[in-house]
Amino acid sequence: MLGAVDREHAYRIADALLAHDGPALLAESRSLAARGLAFATALDELASLFHRIAVAQVVPEAAAHFEDAAKIADYARQFTAESVQLAYQICAQGRADLALAPDEETGFAMTLLRLLAFEPATSDRTDGPPEVAAPSAPRPAPRATRAEESNVAALRAPAVHSARVTAAPAGAPAIGRCPPIRRTGRHSLRRSS
Repeated sequence: MLGAVDREHAYRIADALLAHDGPALLAESRSLAARGLAFATALDELASLFHRIAVAQVVPEAAAHFEDAAKIADYARQFTAESVQLAYQICAQGRADLALAPDEETGFAMTLLRLLAFEPATSDRTDGPPEVAAPSAPRPAPRATRAEESNVAALRAPAVHSARVTAAPAGAPAIGRCPPIRRTGRHSLRRSS
């Protein structure tokens, strides 16, 4: 049926993400195009899959009623909570970006590539709570080099001008100088002559 998408493509994409298999992701995009399936609906189903995984990670008892509960529970153990949240956001944004892409297949493929490229670095899931990195000791500020110290000293030194500005001798014509401005009223300024 044209425009309909089954859930199997979403599972294949999730499996390819877990395996970090870019060629499989692009093959899935080409497969959907060859079958004439709607990319927007495919992204909706993929976002829905990541939603169900997030539910299983955060509220496992609520996920028990999903018709694919066993598969979702397995994905919930394999994906980190961070990667699921990011994947959901990428799918939702990818759905909105389809209209901006040169064509829907390109937009869909780019969304799959984002899912792979922006996977958090800590993708190995353990059954325990996520580990929090211990704060590192503050590093001492690097010492300035002699060149930097010299530059700072030069900036702090009083400015020395190479040309001296002298007043014109009395009675000399004021070439290039404007006459002084005096205030004549409340809001007006006039040049004195």
